[in-house]
Amino acid sequence: MEHKWAFFAYTVMIWIGYWVMSLFTIYAFPEFSELGIMDALFLMVVGSLGWIVPVQGGFGAYHFIVSMTLVPIYGVTQQTGLIFATISHESQIVQMLICGAISLISVALYKKKKSPQGAPVSEKVEVPES
Repeated sequence: MEHKWAFFAYTVMIWIGYWVMSLFTIYAFPEFSELGIMDALFLMVVGSLGWIVPVQGGFGAYHFIVSMTLVPIYGVTQQTGLIFATISHESQIVQMLICGAISLISVALYKKKKSPQGAPVSEKVEVPES
């Protein structure tokens, strides 16, 4: 793989982004004012299990797993846990959409810049008949 260290760095930055979003979601709720950065990491890891479940984008499974974790461990109501999970999940989806759009635009610009004189990037190669 070319640029494997860049790939690793981008992966770490994406996961840090998820962690920060989890932390900001905690800060948005007065019920979670005593929670900190390690609690955000814990909730992110638990939420990752919801993404693993084979449903489209973790819808439902993420919300269930996170809210069921918040109720017994942090002592919040089921409704507060579900609201937290929904806001957290949607912020992650927004991050995916933004990062995906940036990636598509940067790849398109890179390919356009790399192609000579505006020629198409994937030109057809003529194979001589034998």
